[in-house]
Amino acid sequence: MAGKTLSVEPLVDPTAKLQETKLGAYCEVGPRTIPLDVEMGDYSYVVNDAQMTYSAIGKFCSIAAMTRINRRCRYHPA
Repeated sequence: MAGKTLSVEPLVDPTAKLQETKLGAYCEVGPRTIPLDVEMGDYSYVVNDAQMTYSAIGKFCSIAAMTRINRRCRYHPA
Protein backbone atom coordinates (compact mmCIF):
# COMPACT_ATOMS: atom_id res chain seq x y z
CA MET A 1 0.00 0.00 0.00
CA ALA A 2 3.05 2.29 -0.01
CA GLY A 3 2.84 5.28 -2.30
CA LYS A 4 -0.96 5.46 -2.31
CA THR A 5 -2.85 8.52 -1.19
CA LEU A 6 -6.14 7.91 0.58
CA SER A 7 -8.94 10.45 0.47
CA VAL A 8 -12.55 10.84 1.53
CA GLU A 9 -13.43 8.83 -1.61
CA PRO A 10 -12.64 5.12 -0.94
CA LEU A 11 -9.77 3.53 -2.87
CA VAL A 12 -10.92 0.28 -4.54
CA ASP A 13 -8.66 -1.95 -6.60
CA PRO A 14 -10.08 -2.60 -10.09
CA THR A 15 -9.98 -6.38 -9.51
CA ALA A 16 -12.16 -6.19 -6.36
CA LYS A 17 -15.80 -7.27 -6.80
CA LEU A 18 -18.02 -5.15 -4.56
CA GLN A 19 -21.70 -6.06 -4.26
CA GLU A 20 -24.12 -4.04 -2.11
CA THR A 21 -21.17 -2.64 -0.14
CA LYS A 22 -20.96 0.70 1.67
CA LEU A 23 -17.49 2.14 2.31
CA GLY A 24 -16.68 4.94 4.72
CA ALA A 25 -14.20 7.76 4.22
CA TYR A 26 -10.52 6.89 3.74
CA CYS A 27 -11.24 3.17 3.18
CA GLU A 28 -9.24 0.87 0.93
CA VAL A 29 -10.23 -2.44 -0.70
CA GLY A 30 -7.36 -4.51 -2.07
CA PRO A 31 -6.97 -6.71 -5.15
CA ARG A 32 -9.28 -9.68 -5.73
CA THR A 33 -11.29 -8.92 -2.58
CA ILE A 34 -14.99 -9.84 -2.64
CA PRO A 35 -17.23 -7.96 -0.17
CA LEU A 36 -20.94 -8.87 -0.41
CA ASP A 37 -23.42 -6.76 1.58
CA VAL A 38 -20.67 -5.30 3.76
CA GLU A 39 -20.41 -1.95 5.52
CA MET A 40 -16.91 -0.68 6.35
CA GLY A 41 -16.40 2.21 8.73
CA ASP A 42 -14.08 5.16 8.13
CA TYR A 43 -10.32 4.53 7.92
CA SER A 44 -10.73 0.74 7.60
CA TYR A 45 -9.02 -1.35 4.96
CA VAL A 46 -8.82 -4.88 3.66
CA VAL A 47 -5.85 -6.13 1.66
CA ASN A 48 -5.80 -8.76 -1.08
CA ASP A 49 -7.88 -11.90 -1.67
CA ALA A 50 -10.31 -11.49 1.24
CA GLN A 51 -13.98 -12.53 1.24
CA MET A 52 -16.51 -10.76 3.45
CA THR A 53 -20.23 -11.51 3.52
CA TYR A 54 -23.15 -9.86 5.38
CA SER A 55 -20.85 -8.04 7.81
CA ALA A 56 -20.34 -4.67 9.45
CA ILE A 57 -16.71 -3.65 9.90
CA GLY A 58 -16.10 -0.82 12.34
CA LYS A 59 -13.85 2.22 12.06
CA PHE A 60 -10.04 1.95 12.06
CA CYS A 61 -10.02 -1.79 11.27
CA SER A 62 -7.37 -3.55 9.23
CA ILE A 63 -8.20 -6.91 7.70
CA ALA A 64 -5.43 -9.27 6.62
CA ALA A 65 -4.96 -10.95 3.26
CA MET A 66 -6.92 -14.12 2.47
CA THR A 67 -9.37 -13.56 5.33
CA ARG A 68 -12.95 -14.83 5.30
CA ILE A 69 -15.60 -13.03 7.31
CA ASN A 70 -19.16 -14.37 7.20
CA ARG A 71 -22.04 -13.56 9.47
CA ARG A 72 -23.97 -16.49 7.90
CA CYS A 73 -27.43 -14.94 8.23
CA ARG A 74 -28.23 -11.36 7.43
CA TYR A 75 -30.86 -11.05 10.17
CA HIS A 76 -29.27 -13.10 12.97
CA PRO A 77 -29.02 -11.12 16.24
CA ALA A 78 -25.49 -10.05 17.11
